[in-house]
Amino acid sequence: MDQPSAPHREHHHHLHLPDKETVRRDFIRTLFTSGFLVWIGAFIYPVYRYLKPREEEDTTNAVQSIIAGKTGDFASTRAKLVKFGSKPVLLLKNDQGEIVALGATCKHLGCTVQYVAAKNHIFCGCHGGVYDLTGKNISGPPPAPLDKYKVAIEGEDVIVSRA
Repeated sequence: MDQPSAPHREHHHHLHLPDKETVRRDFIRTLFTSGFLVWIGAFIYPVYRYLKPREEEDTTNAVQSIIAGKTGDFASTRAKLVKFGSKPVLLLKNDQGEIVALGATCKHLGCTVQYVAAKNHIFCGCHGGVYDLTGKNISGPPPAPLDKYKVAIEGEDVIVSRA
């Protein structure tokens, strides 16, 4: 009753498909691994941006000078924020009575700084950076001083131009 098996049946291979539980387990593992990698990236990127200073932009085609106001603007106040193209500039009357112009963009992450009369310094509210009235960074995370602009007085006009 023994029949010899056909030779073509001995070498027949079955395709093994994973069962539903294995497929589900692999899917969940991939999902959690992907989620973990996205979470790590979401944590590391802000730390990287915090530690890396901002790069300077090309200013060849940008505004070169503006009339920022009148000398009379500083009779009752010591500071004025103006736009220089798309950038904020802080005009200050220093302790010597001269009007100086400083870039009002913090060198840390690009927040706009402001003059604090009570403390007679320039302050960035984003991360607590402090600059003196010459634009020098004196405390906090800013890695460099504020940009300086030229100021010229023509009649009553205060002219601000690139340094």
